[in-house]
Amino acid sequence: MWDYPRPPIIQRVEYEISVFFKEKVIARTKKGVRVLETASAPTYYIPPDELLVEVVPSGHESFCEWKGVGESLNVLGQPGAGWRYVRVFEEFSRIANWVSFYPSKLDCFIGKEKVRPQPGTLYGGWVTDFLSGPIKGGADSGGW
Repeated sequence: MWDYPRPPIIQRVEYEISVFFKEKVIARTKKGVRVLETASAPTYYIPPDELLVEVVPSGHESFCEWKGVGESLNVLGQPGAGWRYVRVFEEFSRIANWVSFYPSKLDCFIGKEKVRPQPGTLYGGWVTDFLSGPIKGGADSGGW
């Protein structure tokens, strides 16, 4: 991940992305993208028309220096289980209103691999067996 770019880039995903809460399918797509950023696990985004349940804004917003203003989403009663960027900078307009989910709150898969959450509580990266190197978000990584 240390060779991931800064500023981040959007990359098409070749595998199916699926998200579940318990046994309920939240989303399933072969049209997903991921955002790659230095030292961070990739975040995966799903087009809004590929969602199989309603997502509800939680009323909380955040700001990313690269992407813009995001809003937290509640999913099937799970508070803050996902997010989307609602006011984006031009470079990231491709993912405006696309949804990403926290693998710490929902079961997220890339292909058949169940992903693990990025360390810490700030980032929503999806950790897979294909990643190598330290990942920001864990203890003692705040200064990276």
